[in-house]
Amino acid sequence: MFENTAVYAQMRTQVNKLLADHSLSTTQLVQEVVNLLGPNLDVSRVCYNELRERVYVTVVEWTDGKNKPTLGQKVSARIGKNLVTEDFQILTNDSAIELLPTGLRVIAKPVLGIMGVLQSVIAIVAMPVYIDGELEAIFSCDICRDLRGKTEWSEYKKRFMTSTVHALSKELERRKVAQSDSDGLEAALLVMDVVKSTKLLLSEGDAQFSTHIKEMHKRFLDHYTASDLLFLKCTGDGFLAVYDDVSSALTSARSFLQGGMSVRLPLRMALHWGTIKSGPDGDPLGTEVHRVFRMEGLTEDDRVGIKRLNNLPTEDRILATRDAINRLGIQEKVFFKQVGRFGLKGFAQPCEIFLANKADVTDKTAPH
Repeated sequence: MFENTAVYAQMRTQVNKLLADHSLSTTQLVQEVVNLLGPNLDVSRVCYNELRERVYVTVVEWTDGKNKPTLGQKVSARIGKNLVTEDFQILTNDSAIELLPTGLRVIAKPVLGIMGVLQSVIAIVAMPVYIDGELEAIFSCDICRDLRGKTEWSEYKKRFMTSTVHALSKELERRKVAQSDSDGLEAALLVMDVVKSTKLLLSEGDAQFSTHIKEMHKRFLDHYTASDLLFLKCTGDGFLAVYDDVSSALTSARSFLQGGMSVRLPLRMALHWGTIKSGPDGDPLGTEVHRVFRMEGLTEDDRVGIKRLNNLPTEDRILATRDAINRLGIQEKVFFKQVGRFGLKGFAQPCEIFLANKADVTDKTAPH
């Protein structure tokens, strides 16, 4: 049977956009994701079941309007943890009972049976939400009697859902760490700037320049590294992107230099690894954020020590700090060369800088 994979590609872009929107509270984020997925999955309900002491409680839900809502429903944590043992499972009443230890089956069988009758459920698609290694929630999709025959999912659909729930789990974990860790969060910081943006804006006009920025924004979200993207914000003529790791940030940066944009834009980028804190609106704050922004526009005039001629290209480059380089693998470190120490405005100590040119990072076989 033909499956419209374009729908999943569109949803993936929309999910990534939601995950990068830190103006949403955690509950709002989960609700938006559930509302996005529900109408496109051929299911009766999509639920987010959160661990509350000894039970999993349905705290967020989307329903198709044909079947009763289950918001507030509770399932024993002992039962839930024994049922959700893989990244993706389709459970029926009988298969669920078989997964449980013998001692739990006597308790669970009547409970699951009553739930099936009252809620018209014939199968449940269940996926774990792990935060700090613990099963903190269960993401589930109910398939009710009126959708009999929809219990078989394609491999593409399964992969889409598991990757979506995994990305959501990582964002929820990031938020938990950012909220509880007063020392801040270590992350990869990528600043991207369009060179001579004012000249380009004046020559092309607001509308065309905005089109370029929107295309860049979409490229960040569509790229396969978007699952590691913690934060993304337009700075007017560029972007600040925060990633889980330096490798993902570099891969994303390389993709912009490798082409694929409708119009070639001259870009400068800066890559750094450091500790950030979250502001009231979710924006990353702190010294390291200022540091990476100061790096992006470095010129030979900022060099500390002996001046060199034309050593720093003015565009299509990535400048990185030692902290960023140290977190790259050997195959990625070879893209960079050490180009000296540079003064950063507002910082007392100079910064050791590494350079990767467009020619250094361009690989025609690498995914864009």
